[in-house]
Amino acid sequence: MLSKKIVFEKIGEVHFQKSSRAKNIILRVKPQAKIQVSVPKRTSFKTAERFVLQKTDWVLKALEKVKTFQENSIIFSDETIFKTYFRTLKIRKHDSSDAKLKISETTFEIFLPTNWEIKSEITQSKIRGFITQVLRKEAKNYLPQRTLELATQFNFKVNRVFIKNAKTRWGSCSNKNNINLNLNLLRLPQSLIDYVILHELSHTVHHNHSKNFWDLLNKVTLNQAKILDQELKNYRIHF
Repeated sequence: MLSKKIVFEKIGEVHFQKSSRAKNIILRVKPQAKIQVSVPKRTSFKTAERFVLQKTDWVLKALEKVKTFQENSIIFSDETIFKTYFRTLKIRKHDSSDAKLKISETTFEIFLPTNWEIKSEITQSKIRGFITQVLRKEAKNYLPQRTLELATQFNFKVNRVFIKNAKTRWGSCSNKNNINLNLNLLRLPQSLIDYVILHELSHTVHHNHSKNFWDLLNKVTLNQAKILDQELKNYRIHF
């Protein structure tokens, strides 16, 4: 038997799958609250079941996070108002069998087949994929340029700027002074975009969150660092 499903009292249905690649038991909670377990070929399902039982508390917390994510996520429709930094989303139907993205100066249009159910998981995933594509394009055009502008203004030395689609971080700075910026920054107000960039630029001088780091960040944000940092926490990376 290569797979099996078991219903646990507290966490519900769990799908176990034998895997030739897995070296250890891997437990995942997927979107739509699907619980999946990859089981090494030489490990018994019974051992994997015991592992899941030991992780019950972790699974419950993960399920709660998925629930919160789903409750806060946008369900896109042709009436949704959604803006990136430079463009406004428009969703339309067309007669083609494939979804299509069209980008102009001020808008980006997503064309969906007329027979697609717009609220289905597959369609919503396709829409989010197109939006991410637009955000990446805008971010690559704008964020490195803005970073260099701020670095020049405040005398920071930065090496390279990379655009990422991180799930938990707005930005990061490596020991080589390479800066990673989240493409979702372009969904934030300008003040917070600049704050994240200045935060990472300050890490090119202090690779920590020491008092010296915060003093420097305060200096380049006109003593607004803590206020901006708190404001940033009100925004979510996912959509």
